[in-house]
Amino acid sequence: MLKHRLIFGSIMIVTLVGVIWLDQRLGSIEFTAQYKTAPGLPMLVLMLLLIVLGTKEIAAMFGHKGLNTNAFVPAMGSVLICVAAFHRSIIAQHNIDLSALIATIGAVTAMAALIRHSVPAKQTDGALGAAAACLFCVGYLGVLPMFYVLIRMEYSAYVIAGLIMTTKSCDIGAYFTGRMVGKTKLIEWLSPKKTREGLAGGLVFSAVVATGLAWLSNRYDLASATSGGDALEFNLVWAAVGGALLGGVGHIGDLVASLFKRDAGIKDSGNVIPGFGGVIDVVDSPLFVAPLAYWMLI
Repeated sequence: MLKHRLIFGSIMIVTLVGVIWLDQRLGSIEFTAQYKTAPGLPMLVLMLLLIVLGTKEIAAMFGHKGLNTNAFVPAMGSVLICVAAFHRSIIAQHNIDLSALIATIGAVTAMAALIRHSVPAKQTDGALGAAAACLFCVGYLGVLPMFYVLIRMEYSAYVIAGLIMTTKSCDIGAYFTGRMVGKTKLIEWLSPKKTREGLAGGLVFSAVVATGLAWLSNRYDLASATSGGDALEFNLVWAAVGGALLGGVGHIGDLVASLFKRDAGIKDSGNVIPGFGGVIDVVDSPLFVAPLAYWMLI
């Protein structure tokens, strides 16, 4: 298990670094003289792939609970929400309110799931569950990652990298601190291996990582604004506080994912990433902090 975690963890880190580097290098991509993309296209492509894979895992969890949930409809709804956010400036030029468009996508997606479930089979059983499951998937894997798209519209790709690194560092710090000194169970009925000492170590590690990243950003102007405005200048004390807050909320996201899996009667959300499980097992904490990160930065 540890061997697989080290190998595939390294692969995921290299992949993320590569995508962030490419994203920052390309910036906005000019396809024609009239059409130039918003910043963040490489990051968006990776995000959409994770959305599709993650939706399949969430749909499988609902299947374990007896809810027949087709992954295609909610995956497409989630993809459309993130693509809409990516084209926010174009949407605004046509006097379309982005929040109204996203709400419409969610409503239409739920109705499509309802029709797909009931009409072909001419059945009423499970219709309510199908619509509710679809809405949950769209909220969890459409609305939450959308906040990273909105952040990327305003700031450099390095800001996204910093947010993910700070959040995931809590997992790393909690894991090693828990193994070394962990004694008091955090929530034994939900996640027996997590300890209060481990969580404390994770929060401290997140604060340290956030402070270090903030110092690097201030020194090398990494958190530049995409609109040409002033770059973010981080107060190191508040960076430490923010890092601990991101780590704590990310830890809650991890526990929420554990709640889903325990209710579904499964250990991991999937098996596409050896040593880690599924996509949800990896992105659960970054997903949960996305709205918080947005309001902290914007």
